[in-house]
Amino acid sequence: DKDSLTRINGVNEDKLHVVELVPRVQHSGLLFTRLTDNLSYLVEGFRKLNNFRINNIDVIHSNTYIPPLIGGLISFKLRIPHVLTVHDVSSVMGLRFLRKWFKESGNGTLLSYFKAITSFAYEKFLLSLLPKQAVIVPSVGTKNDIYEVIGNRTKLRIYLIPNTIDVETYQKYKDYLGVKYEPFKES
Repeated sequence: DKDSLTRINGVNEDKLHVVELVPRVQHSGLLFTRLTDNLSYLVEGFRKLNNFRINNIDVIHSNTYIPPLIGGLISFKLRIPHVLTVHDVSSVMGLRFLRKWFKESGNGTLLSYFKAITSFAYEKFLLSLLPKQAVIVPSVGTKNDIYEVIGNRTKLRIYLIPNTIDVETYQKYKDYLGVKYEPFKES
């Protein structure tokens, strides 16, 4: 919410604009929702951005899957820097894994192959060709996966920023649920 954004490092809420795409994506553990949903997100994103005051934007930040396409195209058109956050790179698992993943989610054999090939190609496009000045990743593993997909020869700037949690909220639920754990020990 805006109140919490204002509290974090004194963020000026007038400089932070979030463009939400409707309907919201309900995460179901799959790479893509239905094709019609993705097309409606793309159309809605361009519609909202056309009505938005672009002259106040210093940087565009997007997160997979459809928002990077919108952000990258707007970045290219208006020459505004684009930063992409990538949490994981599923294409490193290969087409066979992706096909199995889609098949297990209820898709038929032919559709699961189509979705696997499409998601593989789309992820390669996002990482290789989409206009962006930097990529943010939560782990060294994700950074290495990106290099595996696009090659380590790239001049793409990749920054590691681990995911964080609100310690107070975590502690509240940990206590409420009676969660017990041992401290992590590296082997």
